[in-house]
Amino acid sequence: MKIDGGCLCGYITYEAEVNPEKVAVCHCTDCQTHSGTALWCGGGITDNQFQLRTGELKTYQKIADSGTPRALAFCPECGTRIYARTENDDSNSSVAGGR
Repeated sequence: MKIDGGCLCGYITYEAEVNPEKVAVCHCTDCQTHSGTALWCGGGITDNQFQLRTGELKTYQKIADSGTPRALAFCPECGTRIYARTENDDSNSSVAGGR
């Protein structure tokens, strides 16, 4: 399923091809902290399924509670989280849902 999305301020826009069967919610402490809620919703993608249309992302590497390094991509202007990706694992990425 093709989705179009972007950040709160409009600086970042993207399109992605998301498998509806790979949409999931995460309840880990990191996702709760970042979202300010009990969960974060994202759609599973691989790098070649994500196309940045406008803007330039800022990334931050966070070591997850599991010990796995995760790259978190944000809008440098408004801070909206766009995607999360396990470092060196193209098969474990998720783009934010609800945009």
